[in-house]
Amino acid sequence: MSVARALLALGAALATPACAAPATVQPTDPRSPLVLQRVIDLPGVKGRIDHLAVDLERRRLYVAEYGNGSVEEIDLGAGRVLGRIAGLHEPQGVAYLPKQREIVVACGDGSVRFYADADRHEVARIELGDDADNIRIDQRNGHLIVGYV
Repeated sequence: MSVARALLALGAALATPACAAPATVQPTDPRSPLVLQRVIDLPGVKGRIDHLAVDLERRRLYVAEYGNGSVEEIDLGAGRVLGRIAGLHEPQGVAYLPKQREIVVACGDGSVRFYADADRHEVARIELGDDADNIRIDQRNGHLIVGYV
């Protein structure tokens, strides 16, 4: 297939109704694909939050609190905050490495920081440059992928 034909096919696919904006429903609507299970307060958190990561085995949620300069650890079973990693510069990306039992945080100052999940103390740091952001784990090999400027 030529490049022009491939682009035309792509354009036709994007113009189909399947690409139309999804319907908006309220959380209380029984047709909603999401169901509110619980509200967990984050006391003392100011500003916006950014990315989330989960430790499925221990049922922990990690919340990058960009405006607060912190990452919150939440016990999903108990519905409460367990602790906080504070003093971060614009924490954006967050990931959990189950084999290493580490929380990884990408920050706006370009640092990627690694914390032990047992007590949230810093165990390593990599300086990448400005604005480290998204973090993904390649499930095929466990490699950590960090987007930064």
